[in-house]
Amino acid sequence: MIEDGNTSELHFDDCRVPDRNRIGEVGEGLALAMLWINWARMRRGGMCSGLAQFCLEASLSYAARRRAFGKPLQDLPAVASMLAGMYLDLYRMRATSIQCLEQIEEFGYAGLDLPPATIRATSVLKLANDEALFRISDIAIQVHGARGLTKSAHLEKIFRVARNLRIPAGTTEIQEWTIAKTLRRPT
Repeated sequence: MIEDGNTSELHFDDCRVPDRNRIGEVGEGLALAMLWINWARMRRGGMCSGLAQFCLEASLSYAARRRAFGKPLQDLPAVASMLAGMYLDLYRMRATSIQCLEQIEEFGYAGLDLPPATIRATSVLKLANDEALFRISDIAIQVHGARGLTKSAHLEKIFRVARNLRIPAGTTEIQEWTIAKTLRRPT
């Protein structure tokens, strides 16, 4: 679906790794993997807001020049509402990213035992950006109509990327569950 050349299946049947090729200590594999996954999650803000900005700008430009019912699309209430919604999602995703990254920096990121506030901020950052980009790219295709489905508009590719982002490095549902777990008060 993503056609990125990186996403594929790997099979390690009867695979043995010599001790000299091991990274870290036995039993720390998941914690080490989570460091990389969290690093990937923290990059989502920049990537998603850049793609969302492209979708918004393309939609604003198209809605200004494309005419329907004798006027530009941007003057139709339904389209104006979609454009405003895209802008609000983009604004929120950028503000959320900044706040989450500030919290991650404040509470600490290094190490294998992260505080709940860092874990929560990392999940919020990923979840907010992935979901907002998905909505924005979907609306951008809708604003463009049939043209939005073509490869020449580049929106269909962004939509496929946005759909894909909701799975790797922790699905939407796992991020919600993680956020909820870090909000629990001790009993």
